[in-house]
Amino acid sequence: MIENNPTSGGDVPQAAVTITDSGELSPDDPSLLEQGAAVGEDPYEDYPDDEDRDLSKPESVIEISMIVRDIGNKLYKEGNIDQALQKYQSAYLG
Repeated sequence: MIENNPTSGGDVPQAAVTITDSGELSPDDPSLLEQGAAVGEDPYEDYPDDEDRDLSKPESVIEISMIVRDIGNKLYKEGNIDQALQKYQSAYLG
């Protein structure tokens, strides 16, 4: 397994790693099912480049920011101040 190979600085494998058979998931594999976000989690990617929505459209960015802000508001009201702060920073600072 790739995880068991020794690494050097920057978590780079010391020896070349070749993936020869990565397998294939069947269409009904449970890992492919969309799952709702856990409480306090937002359904968006951590990195904007990974997001499926067109983030060049201001309305998409505003909608996502408002949803993440609302999650922060809910967390704040529940007393989860640190988690709320993370959502606020994500919503407003990206």
